[in-house]
Order: sequence, then structure tokens, then C-alpha cells
Amino acid sequence: MKWGLGLAALVVLLGFGGPLFVGDPDATNFAAQLAAPGAEHWLGTDAAGRDVLTRTLVATRSSLADALTVAGATMLLGLLIGGVAGYYRGWLDAVLSRVIDVMLGFPDLVIALAIVGALGVGRVNLLLALVVTQGGVLDRVTRALVLAAHSRLDVAAARMAGVGDARVLLTHVLAHVLVLSATGFGAVVLSLAGLSFIGLGAQPSTAQLGQMLADSRGDLAIVPWLAIGPAVMIALTVAVAMLGSEALRDALSVTRPVPRSPGGHDAPQLRCPPARLGSERGKVG
Repeated sequence: MKWGLGLAALVVLLGFGGPLFVGDPDATNFAAQLAAPGAEHWLGTDAAGRDVLTRTLVATRSSLADALTVAGATMLLGLLIGGVAGYYRGWLDAVLSRVIDVMLGFPDLVIALAIVGALGVGRVNLLLALVVTQGGVLDRVTRALVLAAHSRLDVAAARMAGVGDARVLLTHVLAHVLVLSATGFGAVVLSLAGLSFIGLGAQPSTAQLGQMLADSRGDLAIVPWLAIGPAVMIALTVAVAMLGSEALRDALSVTRPVPRSPGGHDAPQLRCPPARLGSERGKVG
């Protein structure tokens, strides 16, 4: 746990604090093209003479900010759509569930390409595409949690005591949704890197981890250090997201009840591992 917190602190420090101490990531120096790592350029320079370390730190900050935006928007949509569908049920549940089923019937990349193709390439459109593609599974899981909460005695007691619908949803579902969102943070970082790798991110001159990996392909055999910085930061961020979701799950004591055993006794409570966003994609039900 301690080294996991240390790793998370390192990523946050590098991502948000590092860019404050470096120069312009777009500053070019054609006299120092593809320079090897050294005292002046710790990770070398790219084909335009730009400092790779500077661009890596700035790209990490951008990826963390974008991933936080997508994860937050996805969580809110999951609570809203999945919570409303599962809590009120009826025709509204049927309509929203069918819409989510249609979304889950297509791969993430297909939906993202369709949205970006219709709206145009850009950072905002990319984030919108990720919110749509990542939100389907979270909506469905939230709906299932809310449906399960209908039969819980504590939820029934809260409703009988006059507790409002919104408070019931937040109290009994929010912990699970937070864990799912934390788990999906790593998937969002990977999706951002992957989509920017194929040119669907911001403008080419903007420092992005995926774009930096794509730009390094042509010179990778000669200057392999071009890909070290972006690749390491992507791996560290995903690892921190997984460790953070595990720690959050333990802190919030997210559990699931186990059905009664054949003898009629309650089986012990088992800790529920956080679902991976995207694991349900392609399954329509």
C-alpha cells in the first residue's frame, strides 16, 4: 500500500508539478535534432530538436486532466442514467436499457471513430467520444446495483423514514460507482493514448503521449529513447489507477452479498473486485 501511494504521488508530482519547472514543449532546435540523452536533454530530443522530457511531462499533465474529465463525466452520467433507470423502472428503464444495449453492441473504437468523424478531429470531440464509449458499461452496472438495492432492508427502511430518492441513490450506490470510475481511469488513459496515436487527438503539434509514440516510430530503430518517456508514463498511470481503485475499494468496504446456501444460512460476504470498464462491451442483454 505504501509503495502504491508513493507511485501515485510520483505520477501526480511529475504530471502536474513537472511542467512548472520546464520550458516550452514546442521550442525547436534543429541544431540538436535526435540528440542522445545527456545533461542538457535528459531524454534526448526528437526530430525537430524538441526536448523529449519536457514534452513527456506536459503530455502527462494533459492526459491526467483529460482522463479525470472523462472519468468524472462518465460517473455523473452513470449515476443519472443508470440510477434513474434502475430506481424508477417501468417504460423509462426499458427505453434507457435498449439505448445502452445498442451502444454496448459496438466496439469502442467504432463509436469513437463515428463521433470524431461526424464532429471533426479535436480534443473536445475526443473527450466526448470517450465519455460516450466508456459510459455504457457504467450505466448498466449502476442500474444493476440500484435494482439490487430495491430488495435490501436498509434501503426500504430509509425510504419508509422519508429519505429522498437522490440521497438513497448516493448513499447506497455511490461507493460502487466510485470504485468503477477509479478502475476505468486507467482504461481512459489507454484510450486517450491509443486514439491520439492514430491521429484522433488534438493538433499534431500538441504534446500527447500517444502522438509522441506515433511520431517516434520512424526513428525508433536509430533513437529508441524517443519512446521511453511516453511509454513509461502511460504504464505508470495505468498501474496507479489500478492500485488506486483497489485502495478505494478497501477504504469504502465495497462488498456484495452472496445468495443463501442450500442449508438456509447466509453465506459469508465476499469482497467484490471492481469491474473493468469495457469488459461488458459487445455483450447485449
